[in-house]
Formats: sequence, C-alpha cells, structure tokens
Amino acid sequence: MSLFLEIQMHVGVSNMWKFCLDIVPQSVQHVLRNQNVLNVIRVITYQNKIAFIFVFGPQFKEDGKFILYLDDSIYEVTKSSAQKKIFKNYQHSQSTLKIDWECQGLSNEPIEAYCGLYQFYTTIHYCRPECQACINEIDCQDSTTNVLKTCSQLNEYYDWQQNECLCCPSTCETCTSLQNCLTCKNGFVNPIMGCICPPNYFYNKNQQECIQCSQKCDKCINEMVCTQCDLLKFRMLINNQCICRDGYYEQQDTCLECVQFCRRCSSQSDCQECIQGFMLNNLDTSCQMPINQYYVTSIKQFFACPTDSFNTQCICGDGIITQAEECDDANIEKNDGCYECKLEGQPQCTKCIRGICYECMTPGWYLNLSTDLYVCQEQCSSICKNCQFYCRPDCLECDYDSGYCLMCREGLKSVSNYCTNICGDGVIANAPDVEIYEQCDDANLNDDNDGCSSNCRFKCQSLQICDNCLNNRCLHCVDIYKLNQKLHRCECRESCLICDFSGGNGCLQCRIGYELRDKQCFTVCGDQIVTPDEECDDGNLTFGDG
Repeated sequence: MSLFLEIQMHVGVSNMWKFCLDIVPQSVQHVLRNQNVLNVIRVITYQNKIAFIFVFGPQFKEDGKFILYLDDSIYEVTKSSAQKKIFKNYQHSQSTLKIDWECQGLSNEPIEAYCGLYQFYTTIHYCRPECQACINEIDCQDSTTNVLKTCSQLNEYYDWQQNECLCCPSTCETCTSLQNCLTCKNGFVNPIMGCICPPNYFYNKNQQECIQCSQKCDKCINEMVCTQCDLLKFRMLINNQCICRDGYYEQQDTCLECVQFCRRCSSQSDCQECIQGFMLNNLDTSCQMPINQYYVTSIKQFFACPTDSFNTQCICGDGIITQAEECDDANIEKNDGCYECKLEGQPQCTKCIRGICYECMTPGWYLNLSTDLYVCQEQCSSICKNCQFYCRPDCLECDYDSGYCLMCREGLKSVSNYCTNICGDGVIANAPDVEIYEQCDDANLNDDNDGCSSNCRFKCQSLQICDNCLNNRCLHCVDIYKLNQKLHRCECRESCLICDFSGGNGCLQCRIGYELRDKQCFTVCGDQIVTPDEECDDGNLTFGDG
C-alpha cells in the first residue's frame, strides 16, 4: 500500500529547520519544528519516496549549500549545481522517519540570500499485513510466509489490503486493480482508459454491453439521444436528433439530394419549398430563378445577366459562369481550354472530366501521373530510339545500347529497363510502369506496428494506441497519442524524442527542456530552456521579474 501526500511551501532560513514525519497506521502527520519526535505505534514499511524542487535567492552565496538529512543519511547540493530537484527512494522500515533540511551559508537572510523548496511530495510504501518485513509491496522478506499472490479466476485481481481476490470492473477481461485494466471484454476498447465503448457506440448498463448508435447518429448516449451527427451523411443535429439538412430528404435512413435549388422536399420529384429568391414551378415542382438573372451559389446572391438587343437572358458565351456551365470564355473557339462552356483537356486526352485528363489512349501518348495535374505526354522522348521503347516511360535516361534505365526520378530505382519504388527510403513514390504504389514510407522497415507496414502500406496499430481503425487507417487515438491525419497513424507529440509505437507506452524519452510524466512530455518551467510551449524561461520562478 502507498500513502501519498503533497505539501507546497517556501522556506528561507539561516539556521537549521527540521521537518519530521511520523508514520502511524491510519494517518501521516507533518510537523515543522526543532526537535525529534517520539516513536509511535509500530507499522511495517519498506520504502519512502521523497521529491521536491529547491530554489536559491539571488544573493545566496555560490559556495552555500542546501542540505537534506534523512535519518542519518546526508545529501548536499550547492547553488552552482545544475541539479534543481531532489528525488530519493529511501529504504526505511521504522515507525518514524526524520527529515531535516538546512540552508548553510554566510550572511543568509530571507529576502535575497535564502534557499527554499516547493512541491514537496512523500510516498510511504507499506508491507502487506501478513509480512513482518518485506522487500516490496508483494513479497515478504521471509519467503516461508504464506501469502496469496494470484487468483484462480481470469477476471479477478488480488487486493492485498483486503487479502482476497476481487472482481475486475465489468468491462475488463483481466486487470491488476479496479483502476488498471489489462485486456477488455469483447466489444470494449482501450484498456488504458478503463475499457470503454468504441466510437459510435454507447454503454447499456442493464445489458452491460456496448450498443451501436442509430445509423443517423455519429455519437449518442442512448438509443434516443444523439450528441453528434455525421456531416458526410448530410445530417444536422436538431433537438438531439440527426435529421437531413436543407436540400436533402430522408429515404430508407439515407439523405438524398433534392432537385437543384430546392430547400425542402419529400422526394426527388416533389419540391415543397425553394431556396430564397427562386420560384417554385407547380407544374414540374422545379425551382426557377428570376428572368434575366443568374445565381452565384458560393455567396448565395443573384446578379443581372449582361444583355443587349440580341440576348435578353444568360447564355453560354456571355462571359458569365452560371449553374450548368463549367467555364465561359466569351468565345466559341476550340482547344483554348473552354469550349461550349465545358472545360477542355488536351486533344490527345480520351477521357477528360472538368479539365482534368484521366485517360490517354491516343497512340504514341501516355498519361503522366508524376505531376499534380495529369497530362498526356509523348512516349517518344529521351527513352526512345526510332520511336520505339528501349526503356519504360517512367525512366528519365536510357542506355540505348543495353536497353538499361540509367536514371529514375526521386524515390524510384532502376531495375533493367524500368523504375520501381524504394520502400523504406522515407519518400512516398509510385511506380506506375510496374503498378507499384506506396501508401506510406516512414523510412523504418523494422517496426511493423507503427502504422506503416514493411511493404509501405497503411496498417492498424494496436488498440493500446489506436482505438478506432478502419480499412487499415486509424481514425482515433488514445489520449497520450495524437492522430497524424496525413499518414493515418497515431504518434507522440512534437516534444517527444523517442515514441513507443508498439506497446502503448507513449513517449519513452523527451526532447531537451521537457520532462516525462505519465507517458507524456511536459515543459520544465525554470530550467532556462525556452521550449515551443513556453513564452520565456529565465531560470527562476520569481513572480514579477518580467
């Protein structure tokens, strides 16, 4: 059993102050005084942990000392020491622990030449009740002492304070205590959080299981109350219900789009109300805009059509892009990028959608996928001889005599007369010549559990790290990790130097200026290192010095 206490204090002294701690069965008393205390009722302990941060005043002598006494043990720290913290594991089995500290130096005074401490913690570790002496919380020093260590049932843990086996929480399959689940029962996730329901599920106390929310809800607290809607399903939250948003109607639990410019409808052919400014045509239940006007959807506003004696309404070629037009360059010329108010691709492109080429089947041309905008590119180039391939199109330079590719673009390597990707080089590259595509590349082929597999494909991490994964892409991380939405994996925060991607142990080592607490990195205020999480750090905790 561990008893934990916290005291926050500052002391500025020129003589010795003594801090004494008495251990009694039900309480721990802290007394600040100049005399030792009498032993009280005997309690079996084996260790005390003591931690605090100390400070020196600006005029405290450089050769002055902060001295800590633990019973007969002495620990000294000078002002010039880089160490600013005390953390001691002190083996102790007596009923009284005496802690003294002293500010030792010439001309000490409590304003400028002082030393002090704050954030004082002490933890007292007791032996098990049946032990006369022990080496830790579980094992008695006398190995012949008969103590219970394990339980016969899988979903039980041993509580040595009560000296009996107790049931794990209802959501845990195995555990070490009421607060620490090791594995979860079927249907529950994230043992670090105590085994909870996955996203889009709620916990039913009567059935003691996770039940999926309605298809209309993204998150809920029961069958009837939604707390969040899925925007991708075109729903919005009204009175704890996810209903179809304006411009959509409900059909078999799916929101379908109404006809263009319709605000409210019951079906595709039954518009009941148009968006503001449009008029409902009762004959075909369509929404019509006012005559000689056009509508800009992005700003929801009408404008007058440019008219003359020949044209009295908006037409293709008037230089105004209206609803059904992809472009309007005010001419009827072909091959200038816009023709008949539709975006044009290259003449060699055989499948063009809104100006982007998706297929290039013209003989002698191929679709170049290496650029952001796919374009048709002539196949006869530096990799050809007499307009016949010696190397595949992804090769940048070819040896005509041997037919071997000499140079590939970044992220690819040459193999015979073609290029293939290099999994593990940290560059995400695709090799369309051989139909090899990388989803990720973290330059690490040794760890197959970090969200990117050894063949450069997305891969789900363990439930201790990612508690919601779909199609090998992580959607939500446990609290000590953050989601990298580009790589679809959970990572430690930027303050972490070494991160555990396998066992869910969070950060293993922090960057300079941070300290590791509860598997995460926290900045250290007062260490003279300004981290990205700090505005300043002057090496002290004095208030009001700027």
